[in-house]
Amino acid sequence: MLLAHGARGQRTASPNARMSLTPVSSERWPIDADELVRTEAILAEMLAADTGQPAATITADLRTARRFDGGEARTYGLIDRIAG
Repeated sequence: MLLAHGARGQRTASPNARMSLTPVSSERWPIDADELVRTEAILAEMLAADTGQPAATITADLRTARRFDGGEARTYGLIDRIAG
């Protein structure tokens, strides 16, 4: 989230970097289910704005803990360039 939400044109990672979209979770799942869904929706909308990906794609990728290398992250829109 922090990397993708950085200043456009300045979001940089090394070619061997590994990034992931991590699922929203809680140890108090039954109590916090509504809040988890709300938080996931907010994160998906923010990442959609930062990456250009549809919110539905972001949500699916959050739920599966999708991982990226530098090139994949650039293609997805998480970063703008690869260092080096």
